[in-house]
Amino acid sequence: MRHLALILLLVAAWVPAQEDKPRPEWPMFRGDPSRSGQSGLQLKTPPYRHLWTFDLGSHTWKYCQGASVWTSNAIGAVVDGKLRIFVGSYDHNIYCLDPENGREIWRFTTGCLVKASPAFAWIKGQPMLFVASSDRCFYGLDARTGKKLWNYETYNWTYTVGESVAGSPLVVDLDGRDVLFSTMWNGDRRPLRTTQNGDLYAIEAATGNLIWKERISSGHLTTPTFYRIKKNSQDCGEPRLYFGSEDGRLYCCDARTGKEVWTYLTDHRIDAAPLVAEIANVPVVVAANAWGMVRCLNAATGASLWHYKAGHEILSTPVLYKAGDLLLLAIGSSDRCVHAIEAKAGDEVWKFQTGKYVVSSPALGHIKGRPTVFICSLDNRLYALDGETGCALMDFSSGDMLWSYETRGASLWSSPSLLQRDGGEALLLYPGHDGKLYAFTEGGADLPRADDARLTGWSPQTTRELETARSPVSQTGKVAAPAVGLGLFLVGMVLTVLPRRRNA
Repeated sequence: MRHLALILLLVAAWVPAQEDKPRPEWPMFRGDPSRSGQSGLQLKTPPYRHLWTFDLGSHTWKYCQGASVWTSNAIGAVVDGKLRIFVGSYDHNIYCLDPENGREIWRFTTGCLVKASPAFAWIKGQPMLFVASSDRCFYGLDARTGKKLWNYETYNWTYTVGESVAGSPLVVDLDGRDVLFSTMWNGDRRPLRTTQNGDLYAIEAATGNLIWKERISSGHLTTPTFYRIKKNSQDCGEPRLYFGSEDGRLYCCDARTGKEVWTYLTDHRIDAAPLVAEIANVPVVVAANAWGMVRCLNAATGASLWHYKAGHEILSTPVLYKAGDLLLLAIGSSDRCVHAIEAKAGDEVWKFQTGKYVVSSPALGHIKGRPTVFICSLDNRLYALDGETGCALMDFSSGDMLWSYETRGASLWSSPSLLQRDGGEALLLYPGHDGKLYAFTEGGADLPRADDARLTGWSPQTTRELETARSPVSQTGKVAAPAVGLGLFLVGMVLTVLPRRRNA
């Protein structure tokens, strides 16, 4: 009986621990510290139904250079057995939403715009949310209530200090301690003592105490990416941080000290976070710049492996995925296209044209086992593209942009996120540039919603109709039919006009 009682006590102690075990779905920008953008979700065949819309309201703030509507990504994590959505916005607030109906659970107000995605982590058994605001501060919040637990001010306030530029934080276990890593740029227009500081930070996640700070550049820094470089399968790996800068450099720093390991100079500024992954058993870092150049480097040494040129600047972080026998990278560009690049050599496989600049970073899911790229464009549409062919499976049209204009290349706009609801269905989040956060889920009848007119933009295709779906601009070894027709038309015009000129 004593043994039975002991077993029952152990079971009773074990069950709550299992229930409290965190199950984050998309806990930081791009889903993980390496910024992979991969959800791992197997989605059902579309169409998907609109679940809810969260509206920031009718108040419109004046657009200024660098301003965006939402954070880079809406994130999601399970708190006390329930999924919660966390998203920040231009109205200075960070919101916690119920994923089933989009209702606000709590909000926390910072001193300025919240453009960087928050990060969620369990710290010593407590769910915490970490926020980087343009008010120069990092915040540690209780994810249950939104109560501030700590804040760290990166630069003392003065009358001449300007709006800061923050990177989206990440939290990792480093040598047994939970550490928050992020970047912050601060500018002070004080006469005769003007400063512009782009710094990399390591902060103790539980307390907000500074571990180290490293001055990197006078320019803006991108969101950092974390990765461990391993010498072999038994090696724990050397922790590294990767990020780009306004000065056109890609940096690799030691995560324990912040000291530079290597740097690579590109030909223009880097605005988007790099992706770090393994290709053919080699750790690589992929970053793009404002010249439209995508570069793949050896993540351990910084040696260049290949490069690919898009038609315009790139503000997007790529996603890596397998498509048949190929390993592809999908990335958006201000040439209005989504590009799919062969990851081992840098060759173009396909590209898909939208109506305006593609400044978001793609999220990857799978529909019936096929890779599907979810990405949005400044044409105010969310697209789902077949990852193998580049054909459009569906798109959704939101309302017009919150502001009447935007400065090209000045803002890092929001990107879609893929999560899993408590019931197991997929949850697709689209932070629209019209100031609304849209949520979609799989199958079933539509629930009541506030704005049916916004849903007319869906153009779903069945699996049978996939072959006749909207075609990409081009594919390797092929020329799109419209381009051929236009070429023949121009040739005919030239042949018609030249004889007339000679007769004249």
